[in-house]
Amino acid sequence: MRRTGDPDARLLATLVFKRKVLSADELDAMVREIGYPKLLDWSIVNVVKASRHVEELRVRWKDSASALVGRAGWSLTTDRVVKRPAGLDLPALLDQIEAEMKTAPGPKRWSMNHCLAEIGIRNPALRARAMPPD
Repeated sequence: MRRTGDPDARLLATLVFKRKVLSADELDAMVREIGYPKLLDWSIVNVVKASRHVEELRVRWKDSASALVGRAGWSLTTDRVVKRPAGLDLPALLDQIEAEMKTAPGPKRWSMNHCLAEIGIRNPALRARAMPPD
């Protein structure tokens, strides 16, 4: 996917990529070299989520200071909140969002906010905490 700088070719590559043959480190390197959000989002949806390394990468990326790598980690965390929340410490995620979201870079902040919304939507006991103050 790195052989061309052409955005359209790179987006197309995410659709035909042989995602199951890549190691976690190869996926990590691929995501770290992405320079814009649309390609990152397509890569997460079409490549990373289909890999067997998705949980390892979610944990690896979520706390990254990088705007786009952090966005990837929070995107995967949101997906986990929606589809497989068992085992996640949702109050701890809310603590982290509360502590970090205001100063997080824009792309990461947007994914953190989406995660916050999904926690509130799907967990009535945590909804009040996930709502903005009046």
